[in-house]
Amino acid sequence: MAKKRIKKDSPETLPALRDDPKEEVLPFLDEAEKLYQELTLLLESTSGVSYESISPPIERLLKLPGRAQSALLNQLVIEKKDKSLEFFAHIIGKGLDLTVANSLALLPAPESAEILQKIYQQSTNKDVNKAIKKTLHRLKTRGITLAELVPTADTEPVWKPPPTPQPQAYLSSIDQMGVRVVWLIQPGLRKGLNIFQAALSETKGIIDFDTLEAPRKWLRQLFERAKENRMLVVEGDYSYAQFLIEEGYQKNQDRKINPPPSYLEWRSTIGITLATSPQPLIYQLLKAEEIKADPELLARSVDLHELPEFRPWVLIHENAEKYITRGKEAAESKILLNPLQQKERLETIFLEAVEELFREEERALYKRRLEEMAYLLHKTQREEEAKKALAAALGLGTDLPSHQHPFVEKLVKKSINLPVVSEKEKDEQEEPSLIVKPWERHQR
Repeated sequence: MAKKRIKKDSPETLPALRDDPKEEVLPFLDEAEKLYQELTLLLESTSGVSYESISPPIERLLKLPGRAQSALLNQLVIEKKDKSLEFFAHIIGKGLDLTVANSLALLPAPESAEILQKIYQQSTNKDVNKAIKKTLHRLKTRGITLAELVPTADTEPVWKPPPTPQPQAYLSSIDQMGVRVVWLIQPGLRKGLNIFQAALSETKGIIDFDTLEAPRKWLRQLFERAKENRMLVVEGDYSYAQFLIEEGYQKNQDRKINPPPSYLEWRSTIGITLATSPQPLIYQLLKAEEIKADPELLARSVDLHELPEFRPWVLIHENAEKYITRGKEAAESKILLNPLQQKERLETIFLEAVEELFREEERALYKRRLEEMAYLLHKTQREEEAKKALAAALGLGTDLPSHQHPFVEKLVKKSINLPVVSEKEKDEQEEPSLIVKPWERHQR
């Protein structure tokens, strides 16, 4: 049977997406359709939409790829019309503003214009503001009376003279081996770019360094390659990126590891402008005291392991294999028939593994790694996940034992293939208690 042709100007909805799925969207379609059904029930409920009821669906929506997000919101507008506006009002500033601006073009109503104007007053994103103006123009042509757009003081003007090209820096996510890539980009003499690319190891320092001249379209290609390789890349502070590379060089020196010869050739050109070690960039965006004041963030930091950037993280340790073997033997034991005995044996294995595999050096490494990842999450409009990552990092800076740290517990258990009990399962197993959780005690 021939596929149903979709008009180019037709808004894409979930059924249309299933008719013409792309490989990167296909695994998320079932979740998108399930989430859509839950949202429609929520909008139809007599109790209405509240912050508590809407927060979990928003977090799930943010985990969908952009095309699935757009299709879901389009369908919500088309089928639920005015009722969908209550949901849209709750997701302003949650990282979905561009998608919201496009979807509301399908609903010519004064309330749509009000939501768009509210986003415009808060947004400094050029793409978002451009989409809002385009949608408001479409609404105006369909009879919706609009107030004049008033940008905030922080909103950039529609036009300004072309700025003098400035150096840029980009930072990648950190993989399970503790390796990331940092790019320093300087304007070239012939309108191109001079690019310095450094691969940095948390423990070894600079492990690879390249330089190249490239046209400006190289930046777009960088993001395309990063997406293909499931790597997260965001823009960062140039001087901080300089510091990261210099810090890598100092690690080379401390460990008596020769840095790449190409780095030594260009070190003076790259330079370093920071006299002292700066704080990780996340502390410019989130306040540590506010994160510490919410113990639930640390409790929910275990959820980070479900994110694509964290899923591959495991402890790389030469002695991990023995705990994997012991855990398998305990789980398959023909002698320990009593479930309680089996649970106790697995818990003993876990505690011994934490003590050997996650010592003070690992605590320091993962504290810094989580701080760096919190910045990347925040820069990709995942503020709630960024808060969880920072909470996990701050928890490693306290005297909270590693085996009581939610993020570390799951990290160790998945590293040695021990079963991980979810927070929901723990709640079902435990009786109500007035006892303060370990992470709650250490946050106070």
